[in-house]
Amino acid sequence: QEFVFTGGLSTTQEKRRWSVDASTAVSTQDGARDTQRYDVTGQLRRFLPARWFRQATLQFESNEELGLDLRTSAGGAFGRYLVQSHDQEWAWYAGANLTQEQQVAEANKQDVEALFGTQYALYRYDTPERTVYADLRVMPSLTDSGRIRSAATARCRYEIVKDFFFEL
Repeated sequence: QEFVFTGGLSTTQEKRRWSVDASTAVSTQDGARDTQRYDVTGQLRRFLPARWFRQATLQFESNEELGLDLRTSAGGAFGRYLVQSHDQEWAWYAGANLTQEQQVAEANKQDVEALFGTQYALYRYDTPERTVYADLRVMPSLTDSGRIRSAATARCRYEIVKDFFFEL
């Protein structure tokens, strides 16, 4: 059996955008060890003149299959919208993360990472409404030579009938 939950809240105002996203997956099998993972991320983006922005991110992750009890990351970045219109946004950003990891079989570890990322969103508001969103982040370690983490997200949302959506 597998239980998966994903949810989020966000808002965009004239000077800022904030979001809180969470996901969890729990798997159980007869004759195998149960596994679970979760991720909770909060982000605040402050808009600056000429399509520039600064952002702060706080993230909590756990993944039993990787032996990761808890990874806490806090970071900041500056970025710029390369495209920003009524129906699409494309941005890049760069900054740094501080992470602390509590692993099952190892000592706690702290790390400083560079952060490079890009985000793209396409919006269509006419019927049927649809949205495409993609985010790619690369985080090379500045304190653990050779370690590079990355994360990618892709979401598509399509309106089947008025106010009823299919999301992948």
